[in-house]
Amino acid sequence: MLILQEESFLQILSKNYNDVIDNLYPHIDENKTIYKKTPESLLIRIRSNFILAECFNEIGRFSESIIRSRMALDDLSDNEYLIKPFIFQSIAKSYIKLGKMDSSKRYLNEIIPYIERSNNIELKRRFYLLEADYFKHVKNESLAYRYIESYSKIEEQKKIIIQSMVNRMIKSNQLETERLKRNNVILIWIIIISFIVFLIYYFVKNPKLKKQNYFQASTTNIKNKELTNLKIQDSDSFLDNSDFHISLETETRLVKKLNDLEKDYFFLEKNITLTRLTSKLNTNQKYVSYIIRKYKNQNFTEYVLNLRIQYVIDKLENNKVMLNYKLSYLAEMSGFTSHSKFTMAFKNAMGITPSQFIEELKKENI
Repeated sequence: MLILQEESFLQILSKNYNDVIDNLYPHIDENKTIYKKTPESLLIRIRSNFILAECFNEIGRFSESIIRSRMALDDLSDNEYLIKPFIFQSIAKSYIKLGKMDSSKRYLNEIIPYIERSNNIELKRRFYLLEADYFKHVKNESLAYRYIESYSKIEEQKKIIIQSMVNRMIKSNQLETERLKRNNVILIWIIIISFIVFLIYYFVKNPKLKKQNYFQASTTNIKNKELTNLKIQDSDSFLDNSDFHISLETETRLVKKLNDLEKDYFFLEKNITLTRLTSKLNTNQKYVSYIIRKYKNQNFTEYVLNLRIQYVIDKLENNKVMLNYKLSYLAEMSGFTSHSKFTMAFKNAMGITPSQFIEELKKENI
């Protein structure tokens, strides 16, 4: 269901609202009892109903949008999640479109306490736009204009935050590029110095070579250099596969298939093992271990854990609603079998716990 919701968000960005409804609608009500077993599963159904409500609003089916929003509120009950004021906004918007201003105002008033104690820019942006629309319909132009001004200020604030994030990313990329360049220069000098030391040692051990003419010496140096480079290349590419041979064609094919499996999020399977991954790649375990060590510079366990951690980080950074989710839900979503294993893996990879990372993101949003 989570994957289906992620697909729905992408379709909403492309304004394919009918496709979202067709894909999500058949699944949301088919197993109602399943969703009530845990708070996490119930939250999944709440999100699904909210997504449907938003899509119904966009295509003008306002009554159906209200029904789905109220179903989401019924599931929320007295629980306070960040999604709640957004649901109120969806209902208020539907009533405005239906011309029921009293009902719309009631739900707009429900949002006010959240606006007063929240720093969520998106919540405020949508609220100010709705209030402006409401007062425009009730012919109160001065209040409508006041909320339009508040909306414009929020938009400017949002642009500043986005620009700040972009600048920080650019600066980070520049620092990383400079670091790589510096490392490459150091590596080149190490190779040059090593080669010079090798030549000195070779001539000291072979004094007869000094009597050869310049052309012969140059030819010999070139041959020795090529031989040395060949040995280095063989050693780097071979890694630890002295007991088997893998062709370049097979190696290329396996790397491509492994990258494709990453795009399909194979690592989210809780029971993923080297054996299962080998089966997916239709090869043998030695080849898979060799490919992961050579191209990912990790063993199998490190590789899977780091992919999971990167996955959950991307979700947290791109979907601010998830910053309020429980760690147990994030662990489940990213393929970990327990909250403790998720926390341990996250801290090993990032140097801080998931809770500390989420708090840092919340501060950035503020």
